[in-house]
Amino acid sequence: MNLKEFEYLGESPKYRSKQIFKVQEGDLIQYNMYFFHNWNDYEFKRPYSRFIRSILNEDMYSEYVTGNQIMKKFPLKNTNTSFLNFISTNYSAFSFIINYLNIKILEGLYTGKKIATRQLDFSDENQKNWVSEMGNALLLISRLKKELFNPGNAVFVKMYEKIEETTSDGFRSEERMKTFIKENMPNVSNVRGSSIKEDTLKGIDIYFDYNGKTYSVQQKMVDNIKLQNDIYIINKITNNKNYKTDYIGYETKAGKLYLFKNVGVNVLGTDVSKIHRSYLVSITH
Repeated sequence: MNLKEFEYLGESPKYRSKQIFKVQEGDLIQYNMYFFHNWNDYEFKRPYSRFIRSILNEDMYSEYVTGNQIMKKFPLKNTNTSFLNFISTNYSAFSFIINYLNIKILEGLYTGKKIATRQLDFSDENQKNWVSEMGNALLLISRLKKELFNPGNAVFVKMYEKIEETTSDGFRSEERMKTFIKENMPNVSNVRGSSIKEDTLKGIDIYFDYNGKTYSVQQKMVDNIKLQNDIYIINKITNNKNYKTDYIGYETKAGKLYLFKNVGVNVLGTDVSKIHRSYLVSITH
């Protein structure tokens, strides 16, 4: 199996390369990279995140670990930080892995070399069944870890490319917000970024000091923000959930920056939030 054969992986729920395993398109369960957009359920995500970190940090790439992070091995652009640190929390990477596992399961069913009796199926609307199915996925990830996390494998390349893309956009947005805070919040000092651990576990992207106290900021990229009847409606938020930071910042696709006090944020479903205009700190014009 080479990169060309799997170039579609994660980009479409359709099985496009019938020639690989000589099966019908409808036989394979595949998920596009947005299927798991709403995967913030703690019970569902936590065992996966912990398991992936244990495989990568304590097993396969332990010699590259400094503190709690993998460094210098497969680093992201202009950093020493490995993209491997982000696999455990990136929902696109998760969808790539699940798609690859289902391809391998179906291959086994057709060739007689079974690794499972059925494909992984997260289409059930009952989230509790997703939690159960995650257990089955972890068993297969453990069994195929040397394939999944080998740089010669196409799914590994796809994870790197996607994480490189998303983190590059995220880092750029955070740098813009840091500059924005310095220029629009008088008397703040020591505006700085957080660690990967703080970002992953606490949702903190930026810190700044004011009047002897340290404040935290979560920075998000969104599609657009509209003001209706004194309420800001934030649309298309990636990984939308309630954060415990002091402030929350947004950058729209048009490049407009908003900074709010993180008070009274109303999270509506997977990708929409509402905030009263009284909590707006500053905005680019």
